[in-house]
Amino acid sequence: MIKIKNLQKNYKDFQLNVSLEVPAGTVTADTTTEDLDEWDSLAQVMIIGELEGRLGISIPLEEAVEVKGVADLLRLCGAEN
Repeated sequence: MIKIKNLQKNYKDFQLNVSLEVPAGTVTADTTTEDLDEWDSLAQVMIIGELEGRLGISIPLEEAVEVKGVADLLRLCGAEN
């Protein structure tokens, strides 16, 4: 399980590249949903579900639908700057 305090530095461990089926290194802390065609609504649901399961958290639907990129995911997990 990824610890929240380590998520920001190690978000790649969460394997967003794998979840989005893009080459390693494609997803960075600045990546947004608009940057990748692969980051569609289904991918969004899968990413949120994986975050919740691996971190033992619950992300409210109202907040999950507002995610526009990696920075938002980090914020929702309590790992913002």
